This record gives sequence, structure tokens and C-alpha cells, in this order.
Amino acid sequence: WTLQEGMLARELHFQVSDGILDCTHFSGAPYVIAQEIVPLLQHRPRDDSALEFRPVMPYPPRCTFNEIIPLLRHRTTSKAEDETIAIAGLLGIDASELAALPTAEGRMRTLLMRCGDLPRCIAVYGWDARKLDVPGFTWAPLSVGGVFRSGDPLDPLWSIATEEGLRGLYTVV
Repeated sequence: WTLQEGMLARELHFQVSDGILDCTHFSGAPYVIAQEIVPLLQHRPRDDSALEFRPVMPYPPRCTFNEIIPLLRHRTTSKAEDETIAIAGLLGIDASELAALPTAEGRMRTLLMRCGDLPRCIAVYGWDARKLDVPGFTWAPLSVGGVFRSGDPLDPLWSIATEEGLRGLYTVV
């Protein structure tokens, strides 16, 4: 799980054809481009006014479910059933509870309930993703990587996953 390695590394280096670069090389104009192309850099210590990243991360990042969506988009793995276990620590969720569950569907259901606030668009932006086959959770994606995009972080309305399913305020036309 290279996402987890990149997010939790105290020092972040990239192997490129010319050698090894640390994240401080992305300063000035490359800073803006790097933030857009490499989403995990948005969670690194930085100085937006100086357009530079800090070389060392003093503390591990804590993400919301909404922030995890772009980090996992377009990523693949040979162990898709372990996705929830790999991202649990980034969300502040106990991974051992998820690891004890026998199915990927059970792990995703539990992860969603432990997250608390979810972007209310999760049921819509995951339209093309494989869904859970669990009563009350047929709206939920089997993989976060299958969610089209994250919700608007300024949206004041959030949803919450409960034992019965997704609860939120929606407008239907």
C-alpha cells in the first residue's frame, strides 16, 4: 500500500529517471502543479505563501473520508479486500476491528459507520462503482477507489452511515 507509505512517511522521496527527489524540490511553480497531480502532497507540511513543502512531517496525517476519495482514485491493488484495513489508520479507525471481519463488504460497511460524517454525495458519485450487497447499504461502494469524486468540502450538509443505511438531507427533483 504505497499510499499509506507516502502519507505516513516522515520524509517523502520520489524516484524519477534522473535520481531521487524529496518533496522540497517541488517549490515555486512546480509546487502548484505537484499539489494537483500528487494528491497526497496536500496532506504534507507546507507553506502556501512561500510555495514550498517542508522536508519532514512532524506528525501523521488524519484524513476525513471525503479527503481519502481523491487519494484512492485511479489506484489499483492486487488485494482489494484489504483497502479498508490499509486506509483505516489514516481515518483514525481501529484497523484490527476491520481485519477481524471475514468479508470486504462487512469491512466497508463497518468503516463507513465508523467514519462519522460522510459527503452526502457518496451515494451519487459512486454511481459507477460496484456496490455492497448488504441491506441498507446498496448505495455504498465496495471500494473507495471506485468513487468518481469527493464532495464539496464547503457543503454544510453531511450524511452519516447508520445500521439502517445512509441518513442525510437530500433534494430530489
